Amino acid sequence: MKGDEQVDLIISDWNKNAISGLDLLKWVRADERHRETPFIMATGQGEKSQAAIAFDAGVSGVVSKPFSPEDLKGKIIESLSGDGSQGKVKVRQPVVRDNGKVVFSIAHIQITDHLVLGVIKHLITSGEVVPEHFGLETRCAKSWNPVADELENGAIDGAFILAPMAIDLYGYGVPLKLVLLAHKNGSIMVRNRQSRGRDREIFEGKTFYLPHQLSVHHMITHMYMSELGLNPGVAGKTSDDLNLEVVPPIRMPEVLTNNKGAAGFMVAEPLGTKAITANSAEMVLLSGEVWEDHPCCVTVFRQEFIDSHPAAVQEFVRLLVRAGRFIAEHPDKAARIAVKFLDPTGELSLNETVLENVLTEPAGIRTNDLYPVAADLKAMQDYMVGKMEIGQKIALTNFSTCVSPGWPARGISPPKTRRPG
Repeated sequence: MKGDEQVDLIISDWNKNAISGLDLLKWVRADERHRETPFIMATGQGEKSQAAIAFDAGVSGVVSKPFSPEDLKGKIIESLSGDGSQGKVKVRQPVVRDNGKVVFSIAHIQITDHLVLGVIKHLITSGEVVPEHFGLETRCAKSWNPVADELENGAIDGAFILAPMAIDLYGYGVPLKLVLLAHKNGSIMVRNRQSRGRDREIFEGKTFYLPHQLSVHHMITHMYMSELGLNPGVAGKTSDDLNLEVVPPIRMPEVLTNNKGAAGFMVAEPLGTKAITANSAEMVLLSGEVWEDHPCCVTVFRQEFIDSHPAAVQEFVRLLVRAGRFIAEHPDKAARIAVKFLDPTGELSLNETVLENVLTEPAGIRTNDLYPVAADLKAMQDYMVGKMEIGQKIALTNFSTCVSPGWPARGISPPKTRRPG
């Protein structure tokens, strides 16, 4: 950078040992020659406030972990074009058919947590349900950040998304409204099958993978590792005891197998069970054993869509409840639907037996009660902001009109340590 050679693009991680990515960015922008050089910041810190700091310092684009090659390529093209499109809201206009039905777009990723959306799609496609007010388009993403980006810029009308991510977007000014939970419970922590030693020894000094910094998976991992006497820190920042790294959920079984320094991961099903079935992992705990019936993913819509099409949203919510009960009452049928909906190209190699086992696990995913409890959401928010110092606090009653503030929070119990083997 100090020499005469032309530099056309800079890509830097935010968290580095010698000099942080933010300090590097400020140093680059202080040099007249590089005031306009495209600079992309990669970060495991998923909060919108972090991205705002980078943009204030002159970054061209921010790519948050987990990201795919396609995500990075998109940021490179965007930065090199210099069109200043980052962060601009381009709210889509939903199509209204001649029959008066509005066609709205909902995004999700390839996890069991989002199966209720797949069941709704199946009920509509099969003709078992004929919606009166809407038509449905579903968008499948490889990881969380594309869902959040499209939700923020208005490219989609709603999404199934991690509750802490939705709260962070709302706190940053994105007009969202929580209409229902997507599920309760449903995640699993696994360890590398090749690991040796007692509980603490398995994880200390190793890498542990998470689907996103702003996730209940991160929170429960923090609780569990703290109970073992480790200082886990948080994803996106260094810790001597444990390196928390964010990777796309569908890649977790692969990175666990290919990284000798990997201790394990925590993720939504069926990806953990898939790794166990492949003999690369062993179960540590189910999230429902740590916090019974906890919230995780939520269903949100952009506010302007709710305002314009309230009858369609209400009908969709009723179908969500019906789909959740369908999964609980017919796990075999739901498993068949899940294979087609979550793994249409076969890249995850899912099968009905594994999925039915996931859906019938007593401490596993629950879909027959999707009503959000304000105190549960508050407990999650308080722990992440107060003890982990990530995310932000919002007025939950404004974020959702359907939460029940009077219901008691279900207790968050200390993790139940399981000895390996």
